[in-house]
Amino acid sequence: MKTMLLAWLSSAMRVAVVSALVFLLTVNFVGQGFRVDGRCMEPNLHHGERVLTEKVSYRWRQPRRGDVVVFRVPDGTNDLMVKRVIALPGERISIRDGEVFINGRPLPEPYRRYEMHYCMREKTVPEGMLFVMGDNRDVSNDSRDWGFLPMTRIIARVWCRYQLPFRFELVK
Repeated sequence: MKTMLLAWLSSAMRVAVVSALVFLLTVNFVGQGFRVDGRCMEPNLHHGERVLTEKVSYRWRQPRRGDVVVFRVPDGTNDLMVKRVIALPGERISIRDGEVFINGRPLPEPYRRYEMHYCMREKTVPEGMLFVMGDNRDVSNDSRDWGFLPMTRIIARVWCRYQLPFRFELVK
């Protein structure tokens, strides 16, 4: 009886260790879930909503305009934020009468539903940096406030939103 109990405990311990390793590897290298905090990404992502991210694609390619990313804020707080990539390295970005311009051309933004009441003189995005903004621009704390986002601060790309047990939807 004692031998069977020891064998069971040994087996359970191996399963627990392997499970913990798989979990840690997945969270650190493949993807993870996050909770959206605030209204800055409305109407596409809402406060309290859960999103799944993937960490693999940026190992082979740079972020693209329109990607929704989770990152550590470069303001010294290390807080996590979710924003959309608007301008890439080497691009000129300006905002006139609430409309975003990239290299002098208006940026089509089908994901945006709310008007923006903001202007910004033209800036060039430095190498290794991005310009990110929330979709709900008037309530978003983003690159307009704290500057360019170093690509090294990106944790993952938002892949889908979910609500347990059955709702999964790709994020656009």
